[in-house]
Amino acid sequence: MRAWCRSGLFTAWLTCLCLNAAVAAEPASPWPEPYAQGKAVAWSNGMPVADLQGDWRRGYDPQVGAQRAYLSALAEAGLGMPNAAPTWAQGWRLGALARVEAFAALSGEAADLLAAYQGQTDPTRIGSYNADHRTLMWRGTGLAVHTPAWRVGRFQMGASWQYLRLTRLRTTQTQGVAAYLGNGTYEYDLTLSEDNERVHTTFLANPADRGDAASLSLHLAWQPDDRWSLKLSADDLWSRLHWPQLQANRASVTSQVASRDAEGFLNYRAAIVGKYTVQALDARMPATVSFDVAWRHETGDMTLQSVRRWGLQQLWLGWRQAGDLAWSVEVEPMAGALRLGLAWRGLHMLVGADKLDDTAHVQQLNLSYRTPF
Repeated sequence: MRAWCRSGLFTAWLTCLCLNAAVAAEPASPWPEPYAQGKAVAWSNGMPVADLQGDWRRGYDPQVGAQRAYLSALAEAGLGMPNAAPTWAQGWRLGALARVEAFAALSGEAADLLAAYQGQTDPTRIGSYNADHRTLMWRGTGLAVHTPAWRVGRFQMGASWQYLRLTRLRTTQTQGVAAYLGNGTYEYDLTLSEDNERVHTTFLANPADRGDAASLSLHLAWQPDDRWSLKLSADDLWSRLHWPQLQANRASVTSQVASRDAEGFLNYRAAIVGKYTVQALDARMPATVSFDVAWRHETGDMTLQSVRRWGLQQLWLGWRQAGDLAWSVEVEPMAGALRLGLAWRGLHMLVGADKLDDTAHVQQLNLSYRTPF
C-alpha cells in the first residue's frame, strides 16, 4: 500500500511539472488547452499510515472503537475546452487517468493484535480479542470525462465520469475471536474470506488478466451573494469494481499456535483450513463527500471544509490570501494536522500532515495545473 501511494504521488508530481513547464500563457484560443492534476492522501484515526507495513511501536495510537485507514493516489492529464471554443464544447475536459487506493477497517482489539504482530511482540493483555477486519485494494488506468459547470441562477452543477481497466483488485475479511493465552500461545476461532486476482492454485481455472471499474461524481455550488460561496461534492457517488474471474478463498482458523518463524512473526498458516472456488468479484469504491464554505473579504477568504470518507471525518479551518500569487493555511484540530497551499495563475499546490516522520496519521499532497482561460 505504501509503495502504491508513493508511485501515484511521483506520477502526479512529474506530470504536473512537465505540463507547467511546457505551457505558457497565451491569448484566448478556441483550441483545447492542457490540464493536469495529481492527488495523494493517507489518513487514519490511529494507525501509522506513513509506514503501515513497518514497526508500529512508535506510530500506533490505540482506539476504543474501530480503527480505519485509507491511502489514495490519483494522476490525471488531458485537454479542456476554453471559453473561446464553440458554445457546445465550452468547459468539457477529457483526460487520461491512473488511480490506486487501499482501505482497511479493524476493530480496536484487532488493531491491538496487529500492532503487537507488527512489533514482533505479544499483546499486553491475556484474554480474547475481537479479530474482525476488512480491507480493499485496487489499481487501474483509464479515462476521465468532466462536464462544464452548468449555471442556473446562482447555482452551478457539474459531473465527472471515470472508466478504468483494473490491474489489481483484492478484498479480505475476517470475523471471529483470537485469544492470547500467555507464554506466546494463541488460540483462534474465526472465518477468513479473501478475493485476490493474484492467487493461482492447481486444478482451477486461472484468474482473468484484467478487471474494469467505473464511477460517477457530482459537484454542486451555490453563491447566495458576493461574499459567500458553498460547494458540495460527492466523488465516486456511484461506482463499481469488477473482476470477471478469480480464485476466492473461504477458510476457517481454529487452533492453538505457539511458534514463530525465523523473522520472529507468528507461524499461523498451518491453522488455516479452507477451499478455493472460481467466481467473479464485485465491489464499490468508498465515496468521498466534501462540503466547502468560503467567506470572502477584500484581503482573502476564510474557509471551512468538511470531508468524510471510509467512516473518517476531516474538518479543515483556514485562510486563503487574495491575489495572483495566493497562499493558504488550514488546520484540522481533531487530527492535529496543518495544511499549506500556494496558487499562482493556473498552478495550485497543497501539502499537509500531522507529523513529518513515519509515525504520521495524516499525509496529503495535491498538485494541479490548468491554463487560465
